[in-house]
Amino acid sequence: MTVKTIYYTTKNTAANTTYCSLKPDDYSWLMSKLLQLQSYMGELAITKHRELQDVHRWWTKSNKQLPFNRVLKRNNSPQSLISGIVNNIMYGDQYDFSEVQLVHLQNIISNCTQLINVIEEEYNIQIQKSADHDSVMFMQEYFE
Repeated sequence: MTVKTIYYTTKNTAANTTYCSLKPDDYSWLMSKLLQLQSYMGELAITKHRELQDVHRWWTKSNKQLPFNRVLKRNNSPQSLISGIVNNIMYGDQYDFSEVQLVHLQNIISNCTQLINVIEEEYNIQIQKSADHDSVMFMQEYFE
């Protein structure tokens, strides 16, 4: 497993939220990674393996450590957080990732990467043959 390091700079905005600017290639990689995880976990949903059903339950279960979803009035799950981010960026008025989102995405991507590796090795299930299984680390770039 490799770790992709993505450097970001913070943006000055009128919002109370700190938004981050990513390089276009990193932005594309991250959006692709989010869609990859949604696709993988969506397909995993039909498994009959008990342990893998637990993995999918973690993916869809509300988690108090994740941000509160103001629209649905409860804490996000890894699935709903990623879906909300993709939805807001692609179909809403969000253009960049917030710093808080990057922290949570780093943890979710890391957990999913480890789980996918275990699923492939222990259960010999390979849902995405050509996808990268890189984890990610976000680091603030202070000087360009």
